[in-house]
Amino acid sequence: MSNAAESATNETPAEAEAIFLAYHNEVGRIRAEKHSVLAKYEEAPEAGEKPLRSWVAQCRTVKADIERTRKSATEEMRARISAVNEAGKALVGEIDQTIDAVMAPVREAERIRTEREQQIEALIAGMRAASQSDRNPDGSRVPSADLRSRLLQVRNVVVTPKSFHERANEATSVQIRAIEMLERWIREAEEAEAQERELEELRREKAEREARARREAEAAEAEKRAERRAAELLAEKERREEELKSRKEKESERRAADRARREEVRTEISTQLRAHAGLSLAQSARVIDAIDMKKVPALSIDY
Repeated sequence: MSNAAESATNETPAEAEAIFLAYHNEVGRIRAEKHSVLAKYEEAPEAGEKPLRSWVAQCRTVKADIERTRKSATEEMRARISAVNEAGKALVGEIDQTIDAVMAPVREAERIRTEREQQIEALIAGMRAASQSDRNPDGSRVPSADLRSRLLQVRNVVVTPKSFHERANEATSVQIRAIEMLERWIREAEEAEAQERELEELRREKAEREARARREAEAAEAEKRAERRAAELLAEKERREEELKSRKEKESERRAADRARREEVRTEISTQLRAHAGLSLAQSARVIDAIDMKKVPALSIDY
């Protein structure tokens, strides 16, 4: 520590002692009188109360003087400490500026070196990552197109002692290994993809055959259903025609029977009319027609 600093530090306790030196005697007197004043009050409280209160007032006056002196001295010391701080800060600031000016090119060189090391590390890490695996996280193979993109990125890294400095040999080794791995993986991926395309073509052809067979089977089934339906419709038509023919024949037979019955009844009535009424065949026929036509009241023929 410098002599100026030691002087500024050691002055404060000495000044404090000097400021309050005048009050030491007063405080000593108060300390000495305390017991006697209290004893007089305890012996005669009524007579001793007023002197005790007067003595306490004197104590408070001394206390107030000490407080005023303390506050005044504190303000002066604070102002002096502030001045000392400002002066010290100015000197420290000047030294810091000098250090910053001297260290600026060193720090700039350090920043450039750090950025260069980070770039080199990123390039080497990228080449390592490119040749780390030919599989996706789910276990599937990385497509050959993606592997070719990795290979192009690795080959585009220009490794020289000037660009990679002390890590040039490491970068060259990593790059060579990455290229070898990626080229091998590309060959394997292309072979697998060719096999997959062939399998896909076979699956597609099989699916087309199966679909065609399903369509043909469905068409054949539809044709069979249509034939069965046509046969059913034809059979239904023939059945209806046969029923209609049968109904017509029965109706014709019924009508023939009705006509025969009518003729039989008319013949019988005509015979009776000719026998009992002396009518001719023509007259009996007209009578019967009149009865059928409801022209003869209260008479009808039950056929």
